[in-house]
This record gives sequence, structure tokens and C-alpha cells, in this order.
Amino acid sequence: MADQIHRIVYLLRKFQTGTKFTTKEILDELPSEFSDVSLRTIQRDLVLLQECEPSLTFSKQGKVVTWEIPRIARRPSNLIKLSANELLSFHVLKAHLKTFHGTMIEEEVNQLTKKLEEIAPQEVYSDESLYWDQNIGHFDYTNFDPIIRKVINFTAHKTWVTVEYNPKNMGEIHKFTGLFRKLFTYTGYLYVVAYIPKHESHIALAIQNIEHITPYEEFRHKIPEFDFNDWTKNRFGVFYGEIRNVELKINREYKYYFINRRWHQTQSESVDAEGNLLLRMKIPICPDFIAWVISWGDAVTVMEPEELIEEVKENLTSTLMNYWDSTD
Repeated sequence: MADQIHRIVYLLRKFQTGTKFTTKEILDELPSEFSDVSLRTIQRDLVLLQECEPSLTFSKQGKVVTWEIPRIARRPSNLIKLSANELLSFHVLKAHLKTFHGTMIEEEVNQLTKKLEEIAPQEVYSDESLYWDQNIGHFDYTNFDPIIRKVINFTAHKTWVTVEYNPKNMGEIHKFTGLFRKLFTYTGYLYVVAYIPKHESHIALAIQNIEHITPYEEFRHKIPEFDFNDWTKNRFGVFYGEIRNVELKINREYKYYFINRRWHQTQSESVDAEGNLLLRMKIPICPDFIAWVISWGDAVTVMEPEELIEEVKENLTSTLMNYWDSTD
């Protein structure tokens, strides 16, 4: 058995390098590494290897049988094992790379795609779905090209800037100095995280609300460390505020939609005596979170804090008033 394992591993390594073997060539090759074996033994080895590595194929030309692992199925020799998330990420990256066909970097993209094909062969992720968002919609940034280019440039070069910002496009312009750290998307909008020395904090700026950006090259200030995951712990979405202990009761009939889903980094779950799911989080009571709770209707009941219960009641009452007013 040990000898057979050694032969199979040896052959697998050869096949993974792209070597094609006829049964006769294997018979001639093995004695240089192992003791003499019979043709029947090699045939059994190949059958067992094919069970372990289904990508191993053979073709016949007359009485000659040739074995190989197609290039598309070969794994890089230095790749030991990929987690499911890593493998999925490679497939998603391959889909994204298609959007660069016809651009000035198409040749480089094609080279990268070929390497990814070795790790994650075949097409399994829909590239059409990359920008498909039927639930929340997405903001049309067609007319924001100049601003987006500036944000990308200043973020990449760590340039201090003066920003004129129009929150919610209400006409009230806020002007401040800051440093762009990272871009991210949320509910169909594009944001940039900016460090504001005046407030000694990082904030999220909606790209569409930035009126003007100019470099502020003479500004000198110590730049603090920034970790996106740590930053989001004190937020729900892009909103922040005083952190509160929140408990939600998820009706057992809707429990399926919540189990194994991460809504916030701080969440924990348990099940009560009636089979309802209890979801606990440490988050700010902010508009995004209130809207999220209300969106689940009678599936979710706020247990605490009282402040959140009152906010939900007020929002629901205000919504009903819109319909009462329309029937008068």
C-alpha cells in the first residue's frame, strides 16, 4: 500500500506540471524512481488516481492510451488548500475583470485572468449580477466623474484636502479640512471615510454630497491608525451615535431569515421558550437601524431599550398619518 501511495503522488505531481503520459511511458518512467511494476499495476494506480482526482482524463488513439490533467484543471504547485470564501473570491474577481476588456489594461487583465483560471476554473459567478441590485436600487453617478476622480486621487496619494460638503443636499454647505482614508459602498451609494482633525474622528462622506475638493498641502497633523472593521463597530450602516444595548425578538415563523446572517459585528443570538429568536446588538439608535427594524414588520419586536421602542412607535404613527391624511 505504501508503495502504491508513493507512485500515485509521484504521478499526480507529474500530471499537475502538464506532463502527458501514455501507459507505456509510465511503465518506462517508474523504474527510475520505484522498483519494477507491471502494466496491470500501473493501470490500477491510474484508476485509483482518477477516483481521487476526477480531472485526470484519458484519450485513445488506436491501442495507445494517453493520460493527462487538462490545463484548465491544474492547480498551482504552491497552492495547498483554498477555503470556500477564498475560492468564491477568486471567482468574483474573475467576473469583475471582464469589465476591463477593451480598456488600456486589457492585456494585463488577460494575464491575470489566465492565472485565476488555474486556481478557479470555469465560469460559476454571474458577471451580470455585479451591478444588479433590485432590492435597494443604486445611485447613478454618471455626472459625478470629476468628483470621483479627485476622491480616488487624493485617497491614493494621502493628500490633505479642504472639502465643501452639502449634507442631504439641503443647501447648507459645511467646509472642513480632512484626509480621505478608504472608499466603500452602502445601500447603493458610494462613500469615502475621511479623518477630520477638528473632531479627532473618522466620518463617512457621501460622494454625491461633495460640492468641491481642493488640496491643502501645507496642513500638518498626526495621522491616526484606521481600521475599517473597528470603525464600523460603532455604527449601523453609515450612522453613528451613543452605543446602546439592543434586544430584538424575532418571531419564530421568521427565524429562518435571521439565523446564520450577520447584521452587526456585536450581535449574539439565543432562543426563548416559545422558539422565538432573541437578537442582541450594541449599536447606535440611528435612522438606518430604525428603518431596518420597521422594514421587517411584525416579524421583529423591539424588547429594549425603551428609547428604541418609542422611536419605532413614532415612526409607525407618522407613516399611518400619511395614509389618514390622504383619505380626508
